[in-house]
Amino acid sequence: MKKNFLLWSHYADSHSGYCIGFDRDKLYKDLPGWLGPIKYQEDFPLHNLEEENGEFLSKLLFVKSNNWVYEEEYRLAISGNARKTCVFNKESLSEVIFGCKMLHQTKIEILGFIKKEYPNINVFEMSLNKQEFTLDKMKLR
Repeated sequence: MKKNFLLWSHYADSHSGYCIGFDRDKLYKDLPGWLGPIKYQEDFPLHNLEEENGEFLSKLLFVKSNNWVYEEEYRLAISGNARKTCVFNKESLSEVIFGCKMLHQTKIEILGFIKKEYPNINVFEMSLNKQEFTLDKMKLR
């Protein structure tokens, strides 16, 4: 996601939002469930009545169309938490990355919050590359 121009357009309010990075191992300890990469395929997953429930859940929760392969998505699925807020430990958060079109005042407000609540994480900002259709990541703190 970090340098994927299309993902920033789709999921970060056309580059004016932000991306939050987590330490996968720490996050999984905080929110036990199923954590893993999405499997991309052309066909719908089929369920064999003889397979284990875990295999069926994996197909149900971790398979998407090949059309989305550029996302390189990881997914965390937690049983029994529908319509609930999941809380993670502060140590699970590893970085925040600002989009290249984020308003300056918004950055200042978020940086103030990060400094107070998450003083040890890295903060980056994306910028448009001057020669290619890609993004560059610059460390702010």
